[in-house]
Amino acid sequence: MTIKTKYIDYEIQDFLKDEFFVKWATNSDPKLSDFWDKWISEHPQKTNTILEAKQLIQSLQYKEEAHLVDDEYIRLYEKILKGHNITGSTKKRYTNFYRVAAAVSLIVVSFFTLNSYYKKLNNYYKKEKEERANYEVKSAANGEKLTFRLSDGTIVKLNAGSQLEFQEVLGDQIREVRLTGEAFFDVVKDVHRSFVVKTDKMKVETLGTSFNVNSYNEEGNHTITLVTGKVGVSTLDKSNYKILVPGQRAHVNKDAEIIISEVDLTEVNHWRYDILSFDENDFDEVIVSLERWYGVKVTIEGTIPTLDRFSGKFKNESLENILDVIAFASGFTYTVNEKNVNIKF
Repeated sequence: MTIKTKYIDYEIQDFLKDEFFVKWATNSDPKLSDFWDKWISEHPQKTNTILEAKQLIQSLQYKEEAHLVDDEYIRLYEKILKGHNITGSTKKRYTNFYRVAAAVSLIVVSFFTLNSYYKKLNNYYKKEKEERANYEVKSAANGEKLTFRLSDGTIVKLNAGSQLEFQEVLGDQIREVRLTGEAFFDVVKDVHRSFVVKTDKMKVETLGTSFNVNSYNEEGNHTITLVTGKVGVSTLDKSNYKILVPGQRAHVNKDAEIIISEVDLTEVNHWRYDILSFDENDFDEVIVSLERWYGVKVTIEGTIPTLDRFSGKFKNESLENILDVIAFASGFTYTVNEKNVNIKF
């Protein structure tokens, strides 16, 4: 088993006990970033688990204990020995004795430090697991959309390939939900309870408004577009915070920066009204959208054009009609066999 494959079956508690993972989560070894960024991109189904484990570690403020180097041990215990007026070979034996004793002491301290750390993690994880047991999950598979109402009256519409986790009865002080994918929220106003949407990269908070959140993991772009009211947007580590007004979109990039832009709200509503739209999307992005929208699996043979960009709007069009348009522009042929599409360049 390679180091890459061993993590596939890991759950949160397994990552918490993995030294390689903890070093990355605590930023104690920046060289590990490339490995974990690549691993996450290759295994998007583990993104939620990994990020929850990372947030757990960071929330507990885990820090490695400082250790004295050998020269510092010698200086420290020579001072002790001077206080006892010991000289010659006896002093040497005592120096070795104290160095060994100090090393043993540090091992014991490290053991209890790590033991305390893992107890905190286990308690935190147990509490989190108990809370999650009371959560309900609504999912919209690829090729589907789903509309439902939460216990407070808030209406949620999930786009294809999306999932929402929420308590069956929303909390007395805060109404919190967790989103993977894309959803539109029409939030019932409640001045006593804020409504919070969490994704892997950001937190959106409001008292009552309507907005669209896009957090598809494979795209890496987490955005919130405000339609009515006002919302606050923050990164999960709370290092960045912005307030949006209607017609604005907040995009959280890979550096945890929040970038604000003005948008056309009619474009935000396209998917809700069964309009599949592209705006200067590359070929890979178009294929991902088609797979999600129509619930198909696309395989590609040949060299994909890297410079092509696609723009267009399709309302209630068949998959074949859209493929015809794209094929004409890019010069490929295709076949459709039930839920499988094969493209050849």
